[in-house]
Amino acid sequence: MEEQRLLFDPNPTAVPPHSAPQTRAAAQVAIRPDAGRLRRKVYEFIRSRGSEGAIDQEVQIALEMTGDSERPRRRELQQEGYIRDAGVVRLTRAGRTAVVWVSTEKAFPQLGNPKDAEVTEA
Repeated sequence: MEEQRLLFDPNPTAVPPHSAPQTRAAAQVAIRPDAGRLRRKVYEFIRSRGSEGAIDQEVQIALEMTGDSERPRRRELQQEGYIRDAGVVRLTRAGRTAVVWVSTEKAFPQLGNPKDAEVTEA
């Protein structure tokens, strides 16, 4: 008989399904056709908020985008220097603190630019 493990075992033996490299790779391939368009939508929303900026949850609600789609696009924008941490936090609906993101002075590529359709490797 196998030993029953605790629900919150501090030493789990199974790897969560979402952390499997093949799952992550498949997701990157699946999103590739839409990544540039979604990245632009996230950027334009954050830029439209000016110095008030936006937290991830606000972007997700406004753009009707899941966190799994929005967060990677926001991270790509941050890594490429189009947005930055404003140095302040705001509360989420659940009452937790979240980073406020604002656009930088770096110009975002124009539509039709091949760079706009690229997916940044994670």
